Amino acid sequence: MLDFFVGNPDYNLIFAPHVMLFERPVVISIDKLRLDWPGRLESKYWDAPNIHIDLGSSASTDMSYTEAADIYLGDVSSQIYEFLNRPRPCVFLNSHGFDYASDPNFAHWTAGEVIDDPSLLPAALAQAPFDHRKYLEIQRALFAHSIELTETRSSERAGDPAVPWCPGWRGA
Repeated sequence: MLDFFVGNPDYNLIFAPHVMLFERPVVISIDKLRLDWPGRLESKYWDAPNIHIDLGSSASTDMSYTEAADIYLGDVSSQIYEFLNRPRPCVFLNSHGFDYASDPNFAHWTAGEVIDDPSLLPAALAQAPFDHRKYLEIQRALFAHSIELTETRSSERAGDPAVPWCPGWRGA
C-alpha cells in the first residue's frame, strides 16, 4: 500500500498505524498463536512528500487524522467509528483473505468497498467518492450503534446479541 502512494504523488496519505505496532520489541498473537518482530519502514516512505507517517503522537489518538481524512483506508480498527462521526468514503484492505461476510468483527466493512488485492487500490480509491452514497445509511447506523448515546449504554448494546450491528449488515 505504501508503495502505491510513493508512486502516486497526487494522493496524500496519513499513515498512522496502531500506536503499539512499532513499539513492542516482539509481537505475540494469541488468536492464531505466533511470534513475530515489528518491521521497519524504508526511508523512501519517510521521504515521500505526500506521505505523513505518525507512529504514535497524540494526533494519532485524538481524532486529528480521522477528522482530516477524505477517505478512510484501512483494515480492522476502532478508528473507523471515529471517522464515521462525519461519514465519508471508505476502502478496506482484506490483506489476509478473511472470510468476513458473516463475521460480526468485520461489520464495519459494510461501510465501504473491501478489496482483497493491492492491485485494486487505485480503482477503489478513484471510485470511493462516487460510491459513497450507497454506503451512507450503513455508516450512520454503524456510528449510531457504536458511539451515539441512547437510553441503553453503548457497552450494553455492544454486548447484546439481539441487537444487530446495523440494518443491512450481511450477517444480520
